[in-house]
Amino acid sequence: MTEGTRSMDVSTAIRRTDVTKGWISRRTMICCTLLCLLTGIPAAAIASGDREFQTLSIPPHTELQPKHIERPIYPRGAAINGHEGWARIEFTVDREGKVESPELYSIAGDSHYHGDMGEAALRALKKWTFEPASVEGEHVEQRATQTITFTLDGSAFSITKGFEAGAETAMAYLSASDFGAAGEALEPLRGKSLKNLRELALLDLMESAYWVGMGDDRLALEHAARADVTLSTHGYEDLYRMLLRVRIPIQMNQLRLRAALADYEELLTLEPALSEEDPLHTYADRMRTVLASEDALVSEGQILRCELCESRTRRYGRPLNHKRFYLEAEEGTIDSMMLACGTARLKVDWVESAGWELDTDHDGCSVTFFGRNKSLIRLVELPG
Repeated sequence: MTEGTRSMDVSTAIRRTDVTKGWISRRTMICCTLLCLLTGIPAAAIASGDREFQTLSIPPHTELQPKHIERPIYPRGAAINGHEGWARIEFTVDREGKVESPELYSIAGDSHYHGDMGEAALRALKKWTFEPASVEGEHVEQRATQTITFTLDGSAFSITKGFEAGAETAMAYLSASDFGAAGEALEPLRGKSLKNLRELALLDLMESAYWVGMGDDRLALEHAARADVTLSTHGYEDLYRMLLRVRIPIQMNQLRLRAALADYEELLTLEPALSEEDPLHTYADRMRTVLASEDALVSEGQILRCELCESRTRRYGRPLNHKRFYLEAEEGTIDSMMLACGTARLKVDWVESAGWELDTDHDGCSVTFFGRNKSLIRLVELPG
């Protein structure tokens, strides 16, 4: 197993992203139009009723630092047959720096080896120890997430010819916005026994682009998140640039504007020669205008059960655009929410008639809601 960034040495056909750029450029222009239609709601016009806004102070936490890292044992069957993958685990670090309540959150790789990889990752993580997080000098419990990767030396850059041909076909259809044909081209790739992380990342990227075209942003974001996990631990810069181009319009369409702008700024660092005519610039300008306006941002989401988690946690999370907000349960119930600003965390019970305002200088805050499975929620974010 290896970790960290790797140098690039990939197949020419899969390295090309020009067809994806063409499709994303058209999709970005469509989303810019949607953004103009979906925003522009004056904050004064939002019925906040008699809500009492509570100020939430989130004290900064020190970042968790691993003290002992236990390497997982590579499952024998997966190693013999050349299969790679990863397991993402959520857990609590107690005040002494020990791991508590680890549970598998998501996993990637051939489904035949999911069980073995998940168990190997959990066994290893239970033996990790950390320098615990602290608030104002006092150690505190901290919820954390860790990705355990299973990679084989020399295999991460190899793309099978069958996958390469199928991927080129699917990308050509995506470029032409022929999503019916793209879905048919993706179907045999979904059924293939993918062996390495590069194939897994590329398939998730194509799936994300496909589901945007089919109008299902939830599935599009889900696949983009899986690709991000893979690419964050391995330096496939060409695919990461593709991920940013795919994800920016999705996040815009979901009114995750600050997150989309962060992706845009990162793309500029990776592509400093980005054409002045690229529609992403227009999109970014419009986003900044919306965030600077007095308009409220209204979005909807659904709390869903984590199928892999042993605790069957039910949640819905998203980044925040503004630090003043309230939420409503349109259908179902909300129990609580977890606010995260950098390394700081704060759990708050939901109060139906309340609103919240974050007292923090951190701009990258997010919120996760917990409640009954399939509950529909409405989040209203207010400027100022």
